Amino acid sequence: MAEHWTDRAQRVMKVKGYENTDVASRLGITEGAVSRLLNDIGEPSFVQLEEIAKMLDMSLSELIGEDAIFVSDKQQIRAVELMQDIGQDRRDLAL
Repeated sequence: MAEHWTDRAQRVMKVKGYENTDVASRLGITEGAVSRLLNDIGEPSFVQLEEIAKMLDMSLSELIGEDAIFVSDKQQIRAVELMQDIGQDRRDLAL
């Protein structure tokens, strides 16, 4: 199973001696919000991921991995799936 970005972030945080409070301060959010992000309960914004990567001296691709799909990508994939499920006449109406 592929390592999730939260696993990579927590591993590097431990090595560098960072706590959730340090990340919270950097992102301008609560420690509870950081905990939710790192426990994969919430979805971080792109800006938050960039800031976490900078803080941990990692590139964004190192942090999130090359296979990451952002919410907007998921929405586009879902839209294509929906378009494939409807008939051509309805597809023309949707466009």
